[in-house]
Amino acid sequence: MRVRRTALVAAVLLAAVGLGLGAVTTSVFAAEPAFTAYGADGSGTGVHVLGYTNGLTNFASGFLDNAYPLAVSHIDAAPAAQAVASVADTGPLGATGVGQVQANVPNVASQPQYAIASYPGRPTASLSQGTSVAEASADQDGAQSRGAVGAVGTGGSVESDADVAHTSGDEGSSRARVDQVARTVIAAATGHVSRAVFGSGVLKIADVNVTAGVTSDGSKATPSYTIAVGSATVNGMPVAITEKGVVVQNAPLPGSDAVTQVVNGQLNQALASEGLAVRVTAPTITTSAGQSSVQVSGVHVSYTAPNPNPSVPTLTFDYILGEARAFAFGVLATGSDAAPEPVGAAVDAGSVDSTDIGSVSGAIVSPSPELSAVGSGLPTTRSGRSSTAGLLSVSARRVRPTWLVPIYFIWQALVLATAGALVWSRGDPRG
Repeated sequence: MRVRRTALVAAVLLAAVGLGLGAVTTSVFAAEPAFTAYGADGSGTGVHVLGYTNGLTNFASGFLDNAYPLAVSHIDAAPAAQAVASVADTGPLGATGVGQVQANVPNVASQPQYAIASYPGRPTASLSQGTSVAEASADQDGAQSRGAVGAVGTGGSVESDADVAHTSGDEGSSRARVDQVARTVIAAATGHVSRAVFGSGVLKIADVNVTAGVTSDGSKATPSYTIAVGSATVNGMPVAITEKGVVVQNAPLPGSDAVTQVVNGQLNQALASEGLAVRVTAPTITTSAGQSSVQVSGVHVSYTAPNPNPSVPTLTFDYILGEARAFAFGVLATGSDAAPEPVGAAVDAGSVDSTDIGSVSGAIVSPSPELSAVGSGLPTTRSGRSSTAGLLSVSARRVRPTWLVPIYFIWQALVLATAGALVWSRGDPRG
């Protein structure tokens, strides 16, 4: 009887130890992430203003690079995340100018600041100036931010017929997030302008909305985009904006190409007389393996200031109404199964067809679902705009705990030995 009792106790103890080791093994392997490396960036801008001059070589490629507002979000596999939102990203030139004015004129508004959230660090941040607001948030798995501006223009916050350029209802937003369970890395961004007026009312544009998105599952990256223009008029006549300028939306005489071409020429000449040129451009999309990037801009309006004196440098300003960029990539862990269909992804597959550019429908759209509500951010004050290269860090691959394997086999052998001892004790007549 004593042998049986001892064998039974040993069996119970070994079973308990085995359950504990099994639990440890299961929890360790269950915690293995789907991605060993990933990264995503998104940026959205309502109005992006660029300025050029032919007076100095250093400024031929641009002396002005402002965004109203600017919104960029970033994540990488550190894990780290950052989102920064600004109602007016006026860059180094703007900061220098405001600083000079403040040094000589009292009570002048300061350079607009940035709402910065990061992980690790401050999880949320927000700033407001009147009707304008900038909001940002970040956590271990993602970042999102949003910026909104009431109005921007040469005539102040209220639209005026004398304005060279005026916009209102400008908004930018972005989002970057990783989901290790659904095996998706997502980047999404939007840029929106409610109304824009140029050339003292000659050109009017309403409801410009652009979106850009990328979803990566580690083996395939799917880009999507949308470019939509609600309406546009030149001297009150409805037009559609194409890659070569504007065209009349409704032909005066259906079937008469000659008359239509004359009207189109008159419309573009009316813009040129005000120093204006307008067009749309095809998005820039690159895709390879598990990564993709999308750069989308809405309506480009170029304004050249009058210059009767050739000895005086000519100034040119480009207004990009609606701008969105997205980049995402993922690297699956070694031995991972093929990634399942994305669950709850913010961006689904959208066909990428640049032939829509130049459509006379007034709307340029690539089939793409609406992006989920996102925010805006700025990885650094300026670098997020031109490129996402260098922003993504790659974490070291996690090593599987192989030392648990021999322990598991030892435990199995002990269990079998204990079971044999129990069987032997039952058959021993002296037990």
